[in-house]
Amino acid sequence: MAGVDDRPTTRGDSASAFFDAVQASITADDGTFRLLGSPLEMAEHLRDLPDQTHRRAWSMSEGSSLGALRRGHEQTLRSAARGVDCRSLMSPFAVRVRLVTSFLRPEVANCRITPVPGSMLLADDVLLVGGRRGTPLATTIWRTEDPAMVTASARAFEEVFEHADPLDEVALLPALDSRSLVVALGMIDGDTDQEIATRLGIAPRTVQVLVRRIIDWCGARNRTHAVALLAGGDA
Repeated sequence: MAGVDDRPTTRGDSASAFFDAVQASITADDGTFRLLGSPLEMAEHLRDLPDQTHRRAWSMSEGSSLGALRRGHEQTLRSAARGVDCRSLMSPFAVRVRLVTSFLRPEVANCRITPVPGSMLLADDVLLVGGRRGTPLATTIWRTEDPAMVTASARAFEEVFEHADPLDEVALLPALDSRSLVVALGMIDGDTDQEIATRLGIAPRTVQVLVRRIIDWCGARNRTHAVALLAGGDA
């Protein structure tokens, strides 16, 4: 991937310092952050926040599951349609291991790729932060509306975003159109050509042509190989 790697850079120093401060605050249990403890509670926050957001939805992700990427794509489209400032920062690793990432968010102009020191979502003045990797908090998500933390998160995000590379400049492959995205996701889900055709309202023969195009796009040997390349570890 030209121009982007996973090595730490000084341009993310304030972001690293921010996540260090978050870790210290959570570890000290100083009341700034609230644990979204159960998977159900986490899912509810992540599902509902985009529809409650009016100004900005800025996400930073070290690496996401395929399910999280798909939910984020759908939520981003809804937010962007309402005029919300949607920005996304993703690690180069996320693009390398899962080709579908290369065109999962083609409608979002502000999706950029760069090494990132942590994961967070800033929705207006609500901040959700993931626990740091390599710590006992790695699988947890925390919420705060503390003004100082919200301001610090926005400053850290903007610093990294300013120097990051646009997705279309560093993606491993050129983006496919939105219809091909639906076909690719259907392939990942194990849907038949007929099921995909019904969903799109097109002929199964057209789906077959699109599947062949996606296989060629991936440089795959066959449909199964293409699914493995598209979905990465989630295949």
